[in-house]
Amino acid sequence: MIQALIKKITNKFTDAVKQTQDPIQYTDPVQEKILTQLYRTKIETGAPLPDLKEVGWKHYSQTDEDGILHYLFSVLGTTNKKIGRNLCRKCEGV
Repeated sequence: MIQALIKKITNKFTDAVKQTQDPIQYTDPVQEKILTQLYRTKIETGAPLPDLKEVGWKHYSQTDEDGILHYLFSVLGTTNKKIGRNLCRKCEGV
């Protein structure tokens, strides 16, 4: 029953996204959870995953990195959902 509800919500969300002509500029936390569940359901059922070109959206980034990172972490999984500051010293100008 819950799976059917998630599928129904996901279908409505993806239909709404397809109907918009502008790319996604930002997704709220609820939409992020739905997207995460969509990606994980595709993995569990063996359905094809979307291309990186199709998953991008921006909130903090200037291009589509936010959506791509969300996609990668959703597919690969996370342990603590924190990124260390030393991950990219070049980005910090050090």
